[in-house]
Amino acid sequence: MIARDGAGARRRGEGIATAGFTDRGEQVTPGSTADQDVHNRVIGRIRTLCNMQSITLTQLIDRAHVSASHFWGVMNGGKSPTIEWLQQIAVALGVDIEDLCKRP
Repeated sequence: MIARDGAGARRRGEGIATAGFTDRGEQVTPGSTADQDVHNRVIGRIRTLCNMQSITLTQLIDRAHVSASHFWGVMNGGKSPTIEWLQQIAVALGVDIEDLCKRP
């Protein structure tokens, strides 16, 4: 439920997405450039790890037991990965979830 003041406007921090912070202390709001950078970094790491292990992305879907449509949505930037999804991918690749988010 979205909290609204008497004039119908949203009140800050109530019922809306709030900002987070990157590991460098930069503020991240949903859909921000920093948020996109993290998403792109994760996708790049998944591709790199698959290449290093000589497995295809389709094989990764099977190993990770994730939905193919969600997987391709994440990989194409149309959907955001959840922590659970990232964990499943990390396990399938034999790495820690933190390894998917590392800067190169």
